[in-house]
Amino acid sequence: MTLLKNLKHFIFRTPNVRIMRICPSPGHLTKFRLSNFLNEMSWSEQIKSLQNNNIFLPGSWAQEMEQYGCKVFDSLYDDEDLVRKWAEENQHLQAYTQTNPKFEILLKQAQNFNPNIIIFWTGGLYKVDKYHRTFLRKLLPNALFITVWGDEIPHNESYKNYFGDLDFAFAINSSYHKKFQDCGIRSIPFGSSFDTTLAPTKTLPIHSRNNDLIMCGDTGYLRPDHINRYRILSQLIKNTPLKVFSSEPNYESNNLDIHSPFYNQLPLKAIRPNQVYEGPVDAREYYQLLNNSKISINIHRDELIDYGNLRCFEVCGSGGILLTDRYNEISEFYKSETDIEKLKEENVIAEVIGFKDVNDCKKKIEFLLNDTPLLQKISDNATKKTRSLYTVKARSKFMFNTLLNLLYEAS
Repeated sequence: MTLLKNLKHFIFRTPNVRIMRICPSPGHLTKFRLSNFLNEMSWSEQIKSLQNNNIFLPGSWAQEMEQYGCKVFDSLYDDEDLVRKWAEENQHLQAYTQTNPKFEILLKQAQNFNPNIIIFWTGGLYKVDKYHRTFLRKLLPNALFITVWGDEIPHNESYKNYFGDLDFAFAINSSYHKKFQDCGIRSIPFGSSFDTTLAPTKTLPIHSRNNDLIMCGDTGYLRPDHINRYRILSQLIKNTPLKVFSSEPNYESNNLDIHSPFYNQLPLKAIRPNQVYEGPVDAREYYQLLNNSKISINIHRDELIDYGNLRCFEVCGSGGILLTDRYNEISEFYKSETDIEKLKEENVIAEVIGFKDVNDCKKKIEFLLNDTPLLQKISDNATKKTRSLYTVKARSKFMFNTLLNLLYEAS
């Protein structure tokens, strides 16, 4: 009770929590900028467009945090056009005479905004490494440095060294959380989220959906962290009605080197050109695609503790049926089932379906596509769970309360 009273007093006397969020740029940023004429907009207009379309990911996070009285400054650190626009509007173009103009501008943004919390959101931590964070620390010695993390670190790094200067970590799953705990870094499990502001209010009934089976995202072609994804998709696309929505790189002849991990790889669009389409650039189109598809394939990165990626929540929240690897670990978030006989039972409680290998995946696809009522049950289960527990709104409330406690402890 005393802690609660103290916290209420702290909230009352500290109404302005000022958060600077540093995010990475997604691969489709250039296409998005061109198709939405962002370079014709002011900096603040660009920020709003980038947030509304999930380029800042999740896009509605800033709005949710502002509902609690927070001030938020969103930075897309490696978006050259956005960074330059801010510099132009704030008379800081002299930064381009320096060795690292992007970082000089980031420092100026931090100085102007004066945050008491800086959040390095997933890949944003790659962009502002430990060396550069020392300059931010010098500028803002009292600010809390926090990360939202669910990714691999460089092979020659340890968690303690890579994250040791941070004050706290929101870990995308419990395995990452344990990694932080084991090296003495404060952390809490914090899964990915579904952005209801982008999704259709109602999901389509299974029988009216146009796509039986899709995979939307990176195919793994020429990607060292997605060798397994490519291997599975390159077999599924030959033997199932799979449609792939992706922007694959062009074919490279150097993958014919027998010593290359990409030996004999071809883009999926070269294997089955009629089954591969450009992925959607607009976030709402992406959610509509998931909503208009019966089954969505998910294959995690080739990393021991990568599970519960963002696609899991996007598919389930959009009303799709997630057919995924890493099904045992996924049970941290969803009730997963891999036994076809149990799926034949009357009271199905499964929220996602797991597969063991590519042959098992093919069997599950054939079985599921022949049972529309079962698909509808699983879809309903997953949508209900996601939209009640795993929304950006719910995650933001949890984060806000955690941040308040951290600020109170530091005061």
